[in-house]
Amino acid sequence: MQVITAKDAKLRFGELLDTMQREPVLVTKNKRPVGLFLSLKDVKGTHLEHLFDVSEGDYSESDQENIQVALDSLKTCPEQLTAMKIVHETAMQKARALVASRK
Repeated sequence: MQVITAKDAKLRFGELLDTMQREPVLVTKNKRPVGLFLSLKDVKGTHLEHLFDVSEGDYSESDQENIQVALDSLKTCPEQLTAMKIVHETAMQKARALVASRK
């Protein structure tokens, strides 16, 4: 799991959004954890999932096209999907352990 300061998150928000699609990102302020950025995919299967009900109609046409391009890319290079699943699962295990340790 990547850790970033609130100041860096503000200055590099686009990069933060890209990173959180690959792994959870813990945001700190004054060296204390204040928030956690997770992709909506990371939330699936958790008790938070119902908070983020997003239907297909919620995406613009260009977003739908970009999603389709990404899905097509994964079909032509399935080894990428396997690698991403391993990275994702590892990041989620770390995030769950961190959250559990804070209780």
